[in-house]
Amino acid sequence: MSTSYAIGNSETVVLEALVALVAGRPVVVDTAGDGGHLVLAGSKASGSQLGWMIRHTSGFVLAATTAERLDALRIPPMFGYHSTTATSFAVSVDASEGTTTGISGHDRALTMRTLASPEGHPRDLIRPGHVVPVRTAEHGVLERAEAAEAGVDLVRLAGLSPVAAVCAMLDERGGLLDSHESRRFAADHEVPVLSIADVMAHRFHHELFPARTAPR
Repeated sequence: MSTSYAIGNSETVVLEALVALVAGRPVVVDTAGDGGHLVLAGSKASGSQLGWMIRHTSGFVLAATTAERLDALRIPPMFGYHSTTATSFAVSVDASEGTTTGISGHDRALTMRTLASPEGHPRDLIRPGHVVPVRTAEHGVLERAEAAEAGVDLVRLAGLSPVAAVCAMLDERGGLLDSHESRRFAADHEVPVLSIADVMAHRFHHELFPARTAPR
């Protein structure tokens, strides 16, 4: 994609993704060089949807969120060193109430919803657990073009809490799905699909040139 960030079809695919996320359905984010990822709004996570995600991915479901959210819940980084290019993992957590082993789809969905709850408190989570949060870049995909940032940008654009369940999609051999395979999966399962470039274009268009999109 050129640096002009032409909106084109990006507006349509982003809006389709936002509708799905608000309805509690997953979307596919095509990261091009880093494979396809399934994304689900953390505040809408259900046991059945998490179970479906786990079956069609690596099963290592991350909770992408903001630095502010992690700080409010007192969830520290997993490692002391932080790079602007490396994924910034935080200490794993489970919901402190309502879970059993913590690893089931039901339990991980509850932990996601707990992380996303505006009323959430540090005591609502136990550490370590089975859900690994990821601290995303402050400016989202405009700063770091990765699946975690795309997930948080999308749930924010949907008006939801800035927590997104994100997981890499794998093929039958255990390799990452490429762009073509990710889009075929989305078509087969009737899941909206968009690229990180689409999210960039949408944000660039609406945030940097708001006058162009304002009603006349």
